[in-house]
Amino acid sequence: MKQLLRLLILTLFVLPGALHAQGPASFRVLLGITDSASTRWDGTITAKQAGKVTAEGWRFEGVDNIDGTLFHLNTHPDRLFNNPTGGSLVANGFIINADSVSDSSEFAITTAQGDFTFRASEAPYGQGIYKLAGPVYVDRVSPAHRLTNTPEEEDYPSLAAGPDGIAWLAYLQFHHSFDHLKLRVTPRVDPKEYSQYAAPTGGDQVWVETYVNGVWGEPIAVTNAGNDQYRTAVAVDGSGRAWVFWPENHGGNFDIFARAVDASGPKERVQISKAPGSDIDPVAATDSNGRV
Repeated sequence: MKQLLRLLILTLFVLPGALHAQGPASFRVLLGITDSASTRWDGTITAKQAGKVTAEGWRFEGVDNIDGTLFHLNTHPDRLFNNPTGGSLVANGFIINADSVSDSSEFAITTAQGDFTFRASEAPYGQGIYKLAGPVYVDRVSPAHRLTNTPEEEDYPSLAAGPDGIAWLAYLQFHHSFDHLKLRVTPRVDPKEYSQYAAPTGGDQVWVETYVNGVWGEPIAVTNAGNDQYRTAVAVDGSGRAWVFWPENHGGNFDIFARAVDASGPKERVQISKAPGSDIDPVAATDSNGRV
């Protein structure tokens, strides 16, 4: 009986921690969370017992960049519309993605402000850790796959899968005006000349991507750029053809439009609503007969 009890205790309290299976994991590393002035944090990332490791920037701005596991970045003031000098300093950093992580996986970071290491076991979900006596914070985040990587803004994604298992992702892309980061900040003095603020933005554009056999395809333009558009919706009919919906402003009034898309590309544009009031926030679904 005592041997059985000891075996149960070993199984319940020892083995779960010792037998954590290896798998993909991601860790967010924030640098300069206590900075009071813009500070350089250039450095490198190395890992042990973590499989393939990649890194991507988090809150990068200007010349901040990552090349493999070598990063160049500074902390920057937050950009506020009502503060000519910017807001408080915003922590900068990166996300480490590793495809074979266990509790013993170890990550070593060198920076211009000091070096530190951490093990995966130190940062379970919901329990971040501080390094270098405070200015560095590490926490575990859900692994993610970046689908867009442009200087523009991609927003309002919607997703639907068809009977053939192909998933269709629709989203909205906003194209900035030239030098938009500078124009966001309130000037210290009256600029006297306001023509720089008259430059139009590039407007909105609707895109769609497919997910087939575990691979995301290239973006397909559903509309031209330069529009005033809002949230997307998507549904897939019984034939596997996606229908993408979006509101669009014409003459101060939003109406809802749609366009079918299949492997050969977008089809004819269809106007769904024509009411004098603004029609926004479309939602789309497919019934059991495959009708959108």
